[in-house]
Amino acid sequence: MEATLNHDIVAGIDLGSNSFRLLIATRRRGKLVILAKELATVRLGRGMGETNILAAGAIRCGLEVVRQYRAIMDRFVPGAVRACGTQALRAAANSTEFLRPASEILGVEIEVISGEQEARLSLAGVLSSFQIRFGSFFVADVGGGSTEIIFSGEVRLRINSLPLGVVSLNEFLLSRDPPGSGDIREARRLIREILLPVLPRGGRIPHLIGSGGTATALAALSLELSEYDAERVQGFELKKKELDRLQTMLASLSTDQRNDLPGLDQGRGEIIVAGALIYNELLDLLHADQIWISDGGLLEGIVLNLFSDT
Repeated sequence: MEATLNHDIVAGIDLGSNSFRLLIATRRRGKLVILAKELATVRLGRGMGETNILAAGAIRCGLEVVRQYRAIMDRFVPGAVRACGTQALRAAANSTEFLRPASEILGVEIEVISGEQEARLSLAGVLSSFQIRFGSFFVADVGGGSTEIIFSGEVRLRINSLPLGVVSLNEFLLSRDPPGSGDIREARRLIREILLPVLPRGGRIPHLIGSGGTATALAALSLELSEYDAERVQGFELKKKELDRLQTMLASLSTDQRNDLPGLDQGRGEIIVAGALIYNELLDLLHADQIWISDGGLLEGIVLNLFSDT
């Protein structure tokens, strides 16, 4: 006998290049109410830089996490489910080796969304998380395989999805443990080379919003959280001077030492230096002095989109 679907409950799944995330939610009085939220470090995009092939071990790990998510969804029986794959699945030549069995496990076809779709969903998730409005602003979602840059002005929206992710940057330029000063300089040079063509020349951008695991991890470190606290992270203002301090501190530690830092999720220490460098270069290039941190992003955007379709 099949379970009855709960049409007031939806489930969103973000199958990222670094981590997989699940959000099961309902709405009360127009607000999102979280019923379950999960995160697992998969590193689906590990080692893809030279081959564009998903590694067998990454596929196995990813499918195991998908099975766990299926078991959690079975407890809530959501009326609508949407699973979205991002950069690793966009780029992998053998993506069907993961997509076919994962879709069968979930009982829903996984969508491999474009960079623009990813950015628009991230923007929806960010805007839902803030009570204030910023006027003109940038949103940067620094992910495992790509970085989405969104400029929202009074009369226009500009979206760029860039081949700049913390997993690939770490593998190519920051693999020494800890990275050397020359590695850091070369990484910064590459980051600037990729960012410059899509950013405005001159002028000051008053608001830069950081979304995704890198941004929230940096906030958690700055706040010295022993456990992640979404309410304290949401809206946190990470100053340029503090980001400089965090970047220097993190780059001086080994991967094991970074992974032992309180407030970081599983395995984040391997890639957090790359993420700090990307956000620091963004601040420099935009002549901004702080990042507003958003706990909401792509995953929340996926879920909100499901509610708008019901």
